[in-house]
Order: sequence, then structure tokens, then C-alpha cells
Amino acid sequence: MEREKSWEKITTTGEVITKRWKELAKEFELSITTTGLAALTGFSFKSPNALAYKTFITQEMLKLGYLSATAFYTSTAHTPEIVSEYFRALKPIFTII
Repeated sequence: MEREKSWEKITTTGEVITKRWKELAKEFELSITTTGLAALTGFSFKSPNALAYKTFITQEMLKLGYLSATAFYTSTAHTPEIVSEYFRALKPIFTII
């Protein structure tokens, strides 16, 4: 049995998340910057309301069962399905922002 190369999976997942944040922001004409390594990626809004937006994301995602803000700690448990569900939950929030 071959060992899982966890660092490769984590890197790929983090890169996908970062890319999808950028796409989502572009879709709704929101200006963001992304930061960090793939394993710990994050974004911030380029806006005077950045902290309010971050709080709003946390509040609304908690209602949906996600402990989430503008950072993502990637793990081997984050499957493509889990990431897609996360973005399905996040999209309506970006619509409001």
C-alpha cells in the first residue's frame, strides 16, 4: 500500500480554494486580496467595510453550520465535495456583500 502524500493533497485543495475565492469575488465585482500558503490560505476585502464583511461571513456561515471567516485551514479531509458545498454556502453571502 502506498502512503498518501498529504502535502500534495493539501496544496492542491488550498490552491483550488484560493482560485475559487478569486472567481467568486470577480463574479460579484468585489475586490479581494489572497494571502498565505495553500495549507493556510486567506482573503481580505479591499474595502473600508472589510471587517464588517468578514463578520457577516462568519455570522451567516455559522447559521449554515460552518465555522468560517476569511481564512481556510486545509486538511486531507477536505474533499472536492466538501469544498463545493462550502462554496455553495458562501455564494449567497457574496451576493449580499
